[in-house]
Formats: sequence, structure tokens, C-alpha cells
Amino acid sequence: MISSARPDQNGVFVVRGLPKGDYNVATLLDPEPNEWLQPELLSTLNVSARLQIRGDERIRVDVRLAK
Repeated sequence: MISSARPDQNGVFVVRGLPKGDYNVATLLDPEPNEWLQPELLSTLNVSARLQIRGDERIRVDVRLAK
């Protein structure tokens, strides 16, 4: 599953509703519309964090935006 989020006024990104599974977190600064859905781009992103969702839980991941 691929999901995206934009920061709030405090620079916090929130993604809700992800199903159980393993995820890679990556950042992308100023993407073109729907650019983040392109397999060519996804294969070049640096993974900032990896996480596993096992159930109905909250997970916090701190990452820095790639420039």
C-alpha cells in the first residue's frame, strides 16, 4: 500500500487507516502531482524508517525531509 501526507502547521505528518503490515517511510520535497505514484521514482527514494503495524496502534516515526 502507498499513502501520502502533507504536514500540518507544526510540521507533523499523520497517516491513518493503514492495514497491518510492514512499511517503508520516505520523504519527498515538492513532488509533482501524482509523481510519488510512479514506480521509477519510488525505486530511487531513500528509506528514512521502516515500521511494522500489527494492529490498532499508534506509531511515531521521526524523519527529516530529503532535499
